[in-house]
Amino acid sequence: MKQLPIDKIKTCTLIVLALLVLIGEPILYQEKAEDKRDLELLLNHFYHELDRTISAMDYTLSLDLDKQENQENFIRSLYSIEKHLERTGLMLKAGDFFVSDTITYEPIFFINRGITGIGEDKQLDASEATFLRNFKNELETIRKRLYSGNRARES
Repeated sequence: MKQLPIDKIKTCTLIVLALLVLIGEPILYQEKAEDKRDLELLLNHFYHELDRTISAMDYTLSLDLDKQENQENFIRSLYSIEKHLERTGLMLKAGDFFVSDTITYEPIFFINRGITGIGEDKQLDASEATFLRNFKNELETIRKRLYSGNRARES
């Protein structure tokens, strides 16, 4: 059996490696671009759900509960806040599972925050209003950081 010279083996190895790089590089680029799109999509949905939550809190805090029709709107608004908080938290959980493991999910912050105890008597007492305002301020801080982070990436 005839042995191949070392130079031929090196040449063949370099050709195979070059082909692997030429084939693998576009695939890796495409995967990275897809991951970036997934993250942007998640952040976009998260941002809008956060915005809806803040809007529902603003509406709730602005209601004049002395009027009967506003008491029903108040209860619906509290359910809306709960729903949006749950969706926001679940979005983070989905992001942690499907987009990136660097996304942390804190159910205590969004879902188990204590909204359910507010307005049981169809009124918003001072401590409940303060709680909602403080929580809304925390959410607005998150929203501003997300917005400024998106602007920094676009520049």
